[in-house]
Amino acid sequence: MLTTLTEKVDPANAALLIIDWQNDFCYRTSNGARTPLDGVPEANERLHQIIDEGRKAGLPVIFVATHHGLDVDSDVWLERRRERDSFRPVEGSEGANLYGGIVPAEGEPVVIKHRWSAFINTDLQSVLDARGVKSLIVAGVSANGCVEKTSLDGFQLDYYIVAAKDCMATSHPDGRSMEEVFSFGVTATADEIISCWSKTPAATPAASSAMP
Repeated sequence: MLTTLTEKVDPANAALLIIDWQNDFCYRTSNGARTPLDGVPEANERLHQIIDEGRKAGLPVIFVATHHGLDVDSDVWLERRRERDSFRPVEGSEGANLYGGIVPAEGEPVVIKHRWSAFINTDLQSVLDARGVKSLIVAGVSANGCVEKTSLDGFQLDYYIVAAKDCMATSHPDGRSMEEVFSFGVTATADEIISCWSKTPAATPAASSAMP
């Protein structure tokens, strides 16, 4: 049983899961002008920091991206958004690219999803289990959308959940605090998580190497 934050974010137990940090989700468009969502530039800076420090500590870093298209959008999905011309983001588009200079390192997996939760009809659980992951450090956008839905499914699949609360943004705030959104896990700042890594043994080359 992992009871402390240090245990839950230990690279021997955890993976950093970055969800939907894509242009189409990180920008808003109004009158033809595109600007980042509130909080995105600040969260992007913290994401760079936690990714860099996580890699140094030997933490697995896993990216999740959403793709939409006629081959994956069901009638149920289309009916819900029928007033939209199209869904975002479309595979291969600029909107589908990662935002703010965030780039997977060689060997870091990118899991493609087509629904809110990254566990629905994807190989995410296999990717996690192959790395012996017990705990998910979650970040990305939208905090109370796809990040929350993925985290809740992860919790129900028996992963510990740690929400990196300053490494997220949302396009539809609902008034809940991060602690309320992630009530089934714990929340911590990037600095709090990074500080825990200094309390764990240094990563060995075997632990820190990326898995194809």
